Amino acid sequence: MSQNPVVIIDDDPTGSQTVGRADLVFDVDRPLDMNQLSRPGSVTFLLANTRALDATATEARTRRIARQLAAAPSFLTVISRGDSTLRGHTILEVTCLQEEFAAAGRGFDLVLFAPAFFDAGRRTVESVHEVSVRGGWTPVAETEYAADATFGFTQSRLPDYLEEVSHGGVTADGVLHLGRELLDSGDPAAIAKVLLGAKNGSWVTTDGRDAADYRLVASAARRAQEQGRTILFRAGPSMVQALTGQQSQPPAIDENGRLVTGTPRGPHGPHGLVVVGSHTARTSEQFAELVAVGDVRTVELDVDRVGTPGFVDQVAAAVSRSLKEGTTALHTSRSRRSSGDPVADLATAMLINDAVNATVRRVVETAPAYVIAKGGITSNEVARVGCQIHRAELLGQLFPGQVTLACAEEAPDNLLGLPYAIFPGNVGEPSALAHAVAIMDSLVCIGSGPAAAGLWHTEEHPSS
Repeated sequence: MSQNPVVIIDDDPTGSQTVGRADLVFDVDRPLDMNQLSRPGSVTFLLANTRALDATATEARTRRIARQLAAAPSFLTVISRGDSTLRGHTILEVTCLQEEFAAAGRGFDLVLFAPAFFDAGRRTVESVHEVSVRGGWTPVAETEYAADATFGFTQSRLPDYLEEVSHGGVTADGVLHLGRELLDSGDPAAIAKVLLGAKNGSWVTTDGRDAADYRLVASAARRAQEQGRTILFRAGPSMVQALTGQQSQPPAIDENGRLVTGTPRGPHGPHGLVVVGSHTARTSEQFAELVAVGDVRTVELDVDRVGTPGFVDQVAAAVSRSLKEGTTALHTSRSRRSSGDPVADLATAMLINDAVNATVRRVVETAPAYVIAKGGITSNEVARVGCQIHRAELLGQLFPGQVTLACAEEAPDNLLGLPYAIFPGNVGEPSALAHAVAIMDSLVCIGSGPAAAGLWHTEEHPSS
């Protein structure tokens, strides 16, 4: 592990899937504990959740975080964690960090852009970012992610993508790329030499077919930093793993096959709550599989009725009743609606999120056995707003490199020690959500058998 403190500003809460131990700070609007963040060897995720915000709110939040980090008492490795399918405020977030650190006299010389997520089937080959789809590799601009209502794009080649989303502020010709020939040399000193020779202010992209490629680039970046180069990383989960020197790992279980958490639980209900907010095709497929094969009750939050007086109270009451009988999934309507206006679509999404969180907040007045939140934005907001979790300890992953499980460390008294699973919307095989629910039922729920054999089952290692 790197001895320098590593701080990851995560644009949704799913970037921690590839590391084994870290602090997760959900409420980043409070003043940051800089002494805690600056501990040697520490890894901290600041869950900014900016992918759920418009540009104005994203800029305000990112600058507020950046000003505090720029005043840290020791050197920090700073990672702006972005989506492995290239959605998000890529340029805006990087620009805010660059400007605030420069204003504090601690500016960055380079931005290294490495968005791959190998465990989930996202890689970069000859500058082209690709996604594994049904067993084959597809350029990311040809997938559903590029058609995102808010963050859509048309370019798969990383330098061209940067030019597109920066509206020409970054030119493709001006981007330095670490290609296959350089990576195949296996020489971190040679790559560091390239980074040291790059023009100040440059963006650098890199190929990455597997974790070994990113470990090599991370080693080279550390060498360049040791020789005085300051580097800001815009990265996907796999580069986060390479820079921290950690690996994903299963959560600890005791001799009875029960989950081990750092904070003891208080009284809680016998069943788990699953919150499904993501509307990606993959989530909808997984939810359908959960309903088909799992012993799970469902309550729908009709997105067309979220503004109806009393509707949230009705849904919350239905979920609370259902939780007394068994594990329950609260889900938004599965149909995807777009007005064609990205700003309006984001506002609608935020309205739906508010309704989900208000429902959860009422439901968790009686603590469930656990919570699984499906969807990046959903996971962050359900934790921060619905459950009012300020900070959690990362316990590990339910699958290799996938689905972070955390334990609430700073939260309302009745939710301290709550096991909270962060399940991204766009990863996993069709059966992955059902398997995650089965694992959590047997690790946590009263009266269930042990699930030690279910952890890291090879059939559930998501490859796409």
